[in-house]
Amino acid sequence: KKNFNILITCVGGELIPQSINFLKKSKKFNVKIIGVDLNLDPIGKNFCDYFYQVCKPLESKKYINQIIKISNKHKVNLIIPTSDEESLCLAQKKHLIERKNLKVSCANFSALKIFSSKILTYKKLNELGVSTPDYIEINSFKDLKKKIKKIKEVVIKPAVSRGGRDVYVVSNKIKAYRSLNNEREMHCNIKVFNSKFSKKLKNYPLILMEKLVPPTYDLDILASDDKLKKLVLRKRIVPEEPNSGHIFEKLPKNILNDFKNIVKNLKLNWLYDCDLMRDKKGNYKILEINPRPSGSVAVSCAAGVNLLEDLLLIHQNKKINIKYGI
Repeated sequence: KKNFNILITCVGGELIPQSINFLKKSKKFNVKIIGVDLNLDPIGKNFCDYFYQVCKPLESKKYINQIIKISNKHKVNLIIPTSDEESLCLAQKKHLIERKNLKVSCANFSALKIFSSKILTYKKLNELGVSTPDYIEINSFKDLKKKIKKIKEVVIKPAVSRGGRDVYVVSNKIKAYRSLNNEREMHCNIKVFNSKFSKKLKNYPLILMEKLVPPTYDLDILASDDKLKKLVLRKRIVPEEPNSGHIFEKLPKNILNDFKNIVKNLKLNWLYDCDLMRDKKGNYKILEINPRPSGSVAVSCAAGVNLLEDLLLIHQNKKINIKYGI
């Protein structure tokens, strides 16, 4: 088997140990994992062959220098970013990294920049004829107070965020407020939202979007040569918790066609994650496309679609078997 050294960022993810194990069990490559994280003792540390603490990607120049230095030391073949910020930082500085004969498993910065904002994502998807939630853009507290008066049921969230943070499900049907997903998501009525939460929102612009119907779905998207290679649809057992188990679903034809279109137009390659829900008529709507693999991609690997090993095959310009669904 050919030796293959992989640098994985953000190895503090809950299911990162399982993802590392799937890479190490590769039948085609002898894999070594070099893990990095902002924290000194992340959950994935003891599953890596080597581990390093790095600075925040916001310190762009220092972060990139650290990644390049570690990669050169261990003769890394491929860098796999697993957080939004690191994917964006590495994509933006891809030209510097690739000068050092290193490869990063992410698309060009222009595409990932769109995914970093729900507003930019929805506008681009609508241009491509892809269905998104109905939404209104909110740019100030004054604008928020004015618009929410006219709405009986709505979801409010920042246009730019990660991990489902600062999401408010606001409905007159809700009597008391409750928190979900480690207080990242709040459910309350309009009166409670106005008195308790509205003034706390600082991360403008916000979006006010239609309330969709649970469950939530995760979609793994693998592409190479600007073509869609694999697509796996997983229904979350607990809608607000992406790591609490999944049920695999049959892939609807319209989703398959939409993502062939998205991959082709945005020139996507490598592995990405999309969150979807349905509207009250049963139509799938894209909530967001993440600029990195799903934190629960190990679930698809466990079901027999080893998307992580596929990244190594893409790096080697090997043929990827096309597979839509499980």
